[in-house]
Amino acid sequence: MPQISKKDRLKDTVPYGRVIQYKNITKTPQLISPQNGDKEFFNFGYGIASGNFFSNDITYAISTPYGNNGVGQLLFYSENGVYIKTIMDSDSRLGTLFGAVLCTVNLTGKRDSLLVGAPTYVPEDTDDADIGAVHIYMPNDKSLTLTKTIIGKVVGGRFGSAIVNLGDISLTLTKTIIGKVVGGRFGSAIVNLGDIDSDQLDDVAIAAPYENDGKGAVYIYTARNILTDKMDVKYTQKVQPVAVTSRTFGLSLTAMQDHDGNSCNELAIGAPETNEVFILSCFPSIFLRVYSKLPNLQIRNSTEKDQFIFKACLEAKFPEKPKEIVADILVTVNIMHPSAKFNGSENGVISYIEKLNRNMSVYCRDIQVLTPLDKNTELHPIQIATKAELTNDPSFSERFDANRAVIAEHSSLFALDKRRVSDCNSAYCVPNITTITSTSFTLPYTVGSTDTESINLIMINSGETAYNACLRVRISSARVLLAPGCTRDEHDLICEPGTPLKQNETWKLPNVVLETKFLTNRDKKINITVNTYNHCENETDKITDELVIDLQNDLTNLILTSEAIPAEVVNISHVNLDTEISHFYTITNKGSTNWVDMKSEVILESKYAEIKNPIIIYTNNRNVTCDYDLKSYCTIDEIRKNQKIYIMVNLRIPPIADEEFKNISVITRLNLIENEEIKTLSALSTLVRVELPQISIWIYLAAGVIAILVLVIIVIIFYECGFLQRKNKEKLKDLKKDVRRQSMRRTMLLRESMRAAQARTSGGGAPDDQNKLLEVDKTDKPTDR
Repeated sequence: MPQISKKDRLKDTVPYGRVIQYKNITKTPQLISPQNGDKEFFNFGYGIASGNFFSNDITYAISTPYGNNGVGQLLFYSENGVYIKTIMDSDSRLGTLFGAVLCTVNLTGKRDSLLVGAPTYVPEDTDDADIGAVHIYMPNDKSLTLTKTIIGKVVGGRFGSAIVNLGDISLTLTKTIIGKVVGGRFGSAIVNLGDIDSDQLDDVAIAAPYENDGKGAVYIYTARNILTDKMDVKYTQKVQPVAVTSRTFGLSLTAMQDHDGNSCNELAIGAPETNEVFILSCFPSIFLRVYSKLPNLQIRNSTEKDQFIFKACLEAKFPEKPKEIVADILVTVNIMHPSAKFNGSENGVISYIEKLNRNMSVYCRDIQVLTPLDKNTELHPIQIATKAELTNDPSFSERFDANRAVIAEHSSLFALDKRRVSDCNSAYCVPNITTITSTSFTLPYTVGSTDTESINLIMINSGETAYNACLRVRISSARVLLAPGCTRDEHDLICEPGTPLKQNETWKLPNVVLETKFLTNRDKKINITVNTYNHCENETDKITDELVIDLQNDLTNLILTSEAIPAEVVNISHVNLDTEISHFYTITNKGSTNWVDMKSEVILESKYAEIKNPIIIYTNNRNVTCDYDLKSYCTIDEIRKNQKIYIMVNLRIPPIADEEFKNISVITRLNLIENEEIKTLSALSTLVRVELPQISIWIYLAAGVIAILVLVIIVIIFYECGFLQRKNKEKLKDLKKDVRRQSMRRTMLLRESMRAAQARTSGGGAPDDQNKLLEVDKTDKPTDR
């Protein structure tokens, strides 16, 4: 057999799980690896299921109970191994083992659904452990078909492009079945049993192998159990081991292919801790419908006035197998009336056995009813109840018989019919019903001005007795909150008098209450259509009345305030020509009307500014953006009563040519458009003052002061570094003395020279003076120090 290559075996993803797909065991298999690049998935391939989840093409669901961050995930792949999408168990706690078991079932007759086991699931509101749960993912009923093309990323790689028919790529978590016992690990095993109740839909078995102190239990659910509108899904059967020594009953489950040929699969249940396997046999199911066929008791000739005959019927639908089927049905018919009774029965009850066989699908019996002549009791309705039940249920038999059948759970085993006997003189009663309709609405009605309004209906009969007169009331826009005396079908209220309406009698219905507080501006009128029937079963014999309530909206109480940011007057100069400002609008709904899908319009009135996309609308729940193009239309999702909506318009003033420098008015206008009519709420203006650049005298003064401070700082720095300081002070003193001596010597020499000159002039005294001068020179000669 071909093997996975060594290269694939050594991939980094191997320690975290992998899936190997064998399309043909004689060829090299395909390796399916998890997506999301370098993320590491733990236990990828823990559970695998295949089905038509998104289209008619096969899709693989592969689980990784711990994902890449502890949260379980399901990864979906096409039959060619192309990744499609991921579902995460983001709403549960960590460690639920989401995806430990996967099971494909057909619950709708269309595309497949997926059951995902999480055996260690624990609800958020409890501290218990290992309760377990099964999540039910069902396809959306959409006909949209999408395709996905996968193209290779390497040039020359010859990657075969794959076109995947994705259909509507969504599975919706419709409900979660939660286990009942702490530690039971409900959902540890799930198996598709096929159709065991003859409704053409799959049924499932879900195990909780650690319930009952570890003994275990298995629950059988039909598709109809799962599809019920109730969130608490009820099981059809709970299977437990008889032996007290059995342990982990249900830890493994498998469906056995109908080995006894009775049209339903058997179930093998493993209890590995005690080395046991149990076989749960299946009985074929028959669908039954009980109904009655009663004549029209208002149309009878004189010979039928004291009696009539009706049929009590059974309709049976058999499974394909077995050929011989055994089922005995007990049919019980009851009559309820003060004086009418069955012919041959004193207590008003008739019972009989119908033995079913494949040759007949409908079983009917005629039953005669004796009707009274008393006019006072004829006005009471004759009620006939028919029910059916299986006798000798094989589920309680000690010996299994594959030919014995049970009744399908979705069978209709009870029927109640009622008729009134005519007291009219002719064979056919001819009532004449008219209806008076009025309301509590104040016209014209302002949307949201009240929470409720009411409709008043009065039936008046001017003809013969009306035994089954009725009204069909259809109301648009407003929801019916309360309608005593009426029932509802898909579109209408059906209102019937509790007793026959005799000639010249009236029937006043209790007020029909309408809920009006949730009306919006999109509601333009409330239409009330009242159809009056003399005979409710005759849809052609009717009188139709129309009542229209016109609605108006409270637009005057939409209060708007506005603010310019940073201010209503903005100064700009040559250095900040590219400037941004904002206009901020606030809409407050102080009126009674709830506004939805309202169109708003923002208009810019300035050639020197432009709106910077996007315009942002802030609501309670989210922010909405829209782009501006000459005129910007933005849809406001809703403005409820007392709600505020904020609209931010960001504006940019680009550079302006020097010759156009002047004051600019930037104006935006906010309009609301209702019914194609423009309602101007507000206009906001910002004055932008543009100034030429000028240098003021204070700038010069400031510059001079700063220069002086800098010079002082430099001098201080030089001084601290040793400049401008006298370090050799003693030498300086000696130098001063030498300079002084030399100065004195020069002075004395000058004097002697002058004396000598005088002496030469006078002719004497020169030698003595010369000697004195020499002595002075010797005496004052400086010494080195």
